[in-house]
Amino acid sequence: MVFPATSTATARPSPVCIIKNTSKDNIGIFSKIAEGGSVSSISIENSFFQGNHYVGSIAGINYGTIEDCTNHSKASASYYVGGIAGENNGLITGCSNTADMSNAGGIATRNYGTISDCTNSGNITSTSSCGGITRWNYGTIINCTNSGVISGSSGAVGGISYTNADGKISHCVNTGAVKGTGTSTTNERVGGIIGWNEGTIEYCVNKGTLSGARTLYDDQFGGIAGRNDDRIRCCANLANLSLTDVNGELLVVSNFTLLAAYRKGNRPDYMNAARPEKAIPLYESFINRIHEKVPVVEQGVFGADMKLSLTNDGPVTIVMDSNVLKQPKK
Repeated sequence: MVFPATSTATARPSPVCIIKNTSKDNIGIFSKIAEGGSVSSISIENSFFQGNHYVGSIAGINYGTIEDCTNHSKASASYYVGGIAGENNGLITGCSNTADMSNAGGIATRNYGTISDCTNSGNITSTSSCGGITRWNYGTIINCTNSGVISGSSGAVGGISYTNADGKISHCVNTGAVKGTGTSTTNERVGGIIGWNEGTIEYCVNKGTLSGARTLYDDQFGGIAGRNDDRIRCCANLANLSLTDVNGELLVVSNFTLLAAYRKGNRPDYMNAARPEKAIPLYESFINRIHEKVPVVEQGVFGADMKLSLTNDGPVTIVMDSNVLKQPKK
């Protein structure tokens, strides 16, 4: 059914509804909501929707407004399946999805319009890429939250969206785990908010954990974006991520800075530092141990005069003492 423009529908929880036609596009309670049309306060339960392209519990394609609707039912499609709409070109606001989905976006697979104040708590899995709110974002996503587990086996995976192409994602929060489950032949881009960003991300927070197979050198992981080709500002990653979680690299340089004696004169005294015959084997052993966990480890030349160029993110300096690590935890 095509829902006409300048019309409004408000409904109670739906009865059992099964719509299944694998050769047909635009599957949902409404096949298409036209510009000017408005649907609100519908709860979809105990139902199932399946089609070829553009499948959603409320609408296959939305050009109007979908407001305060909830989906608890599964939907399936060859392409473009979402908990609320297969594709959004209008406004989806105040909606939620609790159903587990495959190859989907929790709210809509493709977004060219605006998705605001929506939540997804369903687990989203994919044989390629997926996101908690959308798979592909070309519009605006604002004030949305994902708490479901998001898992993709290739491409990019994000807590909010797989990709953000010239779109804007603002004031969104992800608390769900984001997992890349790729193989040695597929690249992974895993981000707490976005797998691959080519637009704007601002005022977003990730609290979810990230994980992945990390089988290729150019796999990319990040608390906000797995890969960023545009703009990220005023965002925070609050998940506990190690260097291996974000597929990071390490630079190891020998120096005596922490053992310099400076109580007299203008020249630091490094007599407390270990002699080369003891220090060099320790330095090389440290690098070899790191190589067991971190694939890329760059290193300086022991005892040489070196010029270092780096961007110090923070800046933060932490003194790690092995004697302290051996002490009982308080």
